[in-house]
Amino acid sequence: MHTHQYFLMILLCTLFLERCKTEPKGPTIQNVQGIWEVVSAERNSRPTGTLAGTYFVFTENGTMKSNLPLTGEQGEWITNFEISADTLVQKSVPAEQYLIKSWSDSTLLLEFSVRGIPFKLALQRTTTEKIYPVTTDTIISNE
Repeated sequence: MHTHQYFLMILLCTLFLERCKTEPKGPTIQNVQGIWEVVSAERNSRPTGTLAGTYFVFTENGTMKSNLPLTGEQGEWITNFEISADTLVQKSVPAEQYLIKSWSDSTLLLEFSVRGIPFKLALQRTTTEKIYPVTTDTIISNE
């Protein structure tokens, strides 16, 4: 009797540990796929309204589109991206990194720096029709 209980306990522990190993610790490309709009933003730990209307579109094939003015220029840009643990890497030149502080099916919190200035973006998933789909003919060079 004790042998069966012991065997069952070992089997359950093994299954539990295996499951813990295979579950991702952070979001995946599939988790963030969709359209995200900025609902609040901070620059230097202070609220800023200058990023109102900023959005990100992430596709399942690892392409992202945004109007975030990283270079000071206004307008949309498109590039490839990847997610590793809690970091989203925009694969453009120069590459940009966004720390994923939290995420759920409907919210995403990103932190990043531009020219040494820290930013924090709170995004909300949306289904708005005003944002056009990503096309590969305008992808920023990854070279």
